[in-house]
Amino acid sequence: MQPLHLLSKRKTRERTLHHRRFRFLLNLSTGVACGIAIFAGVRYGSFFKVQAIEVKGLPLADTDAEVVTVIKAVFQKQAVGRVLGMDNIFSWPGNRTLADIGIASIREVVIERSLLRRTVLATIYPRIPFGVWCSSGEAASCFWFDEADGVLTEKTSIPEGQIIPTVFESSGEVLVSGGRVASPPSFSRLKHIITFFSQQGFSLKRIEFDRALDEVHAYLASGPVVRLNLRFDPDIPLDALAVFLESRALSSIASIDLTVENKLYWVNR
Repeated sequence: MQPLHLLSKRKTRERTLHHRRFRFLLNLSTGVACGIAIFAGVRYGSFFKVQAIEVKGLPLADTDAEVVTVIKAVFQKQAVGRVLGMDNIFSWPGNRTLADIGIASIREVVIERSLLRRTVLATIYPRIPFGVWCSSGEAASCFWFDEADGVLTEKTSIPEGQIIPTVFESSGEVLVSGGRVASPPSFSRLKHIITFFSQQGFSLKRIEFDRALDEVHAYLASGPVVRLNLRFDPDIPLDALAVFLESRALSSIASIDLTVENKLYWVNR
């Protein structure tokens, strides 16, 4: 049998442990209840509802509703959007840039959020057309293509005159809005070639693209056809072409071949 003072100490320890467990469970329950209350207030409370989504800089071919639907779908895939829903202001990022949202005419969208006003501003940056790309064959069609990366945007007809660069492709591929006209390196070199002729004052009556050979054939309005290979940097052949044309009349030349690296061949009329 234990002495009375030892029994008293044990009972005191047990009561202390009991009180500690009780306080811990009470604090835990209170914390959970507060967490649930805060979540419910944020998730379902009207104070955190988005009051307005403004779209600025929208291309004429698209609608506010279409753009908002696409943007919502992007953020709804994220954890916050799935939990809180896209009507909640916290589901929208404070500052985010979205590229290639799936609408061909739009290059990127900048999202800005105002917690105070509970509004979202989506600023649209549309694609800037550089020229027209046309296919051949049974599914022949023409599309505007973007100057940044050669993305096909809106369907159009063959432009009249020589002001708008128009590229004709002979591969017979079906063109679709949102597709790219060529690989990034090839497109960058093609655009450089077209810009070169424009800066040199040469009008192009026709531009042809051979996808299989990765070549561009530029038909000058006042002279020959110039063939260039897009597999290598066009700076050297174009510099050589500029020097070559300074001493010769365009009307006397039938064709100029720059498809072999560091070589220039020509055929007189």
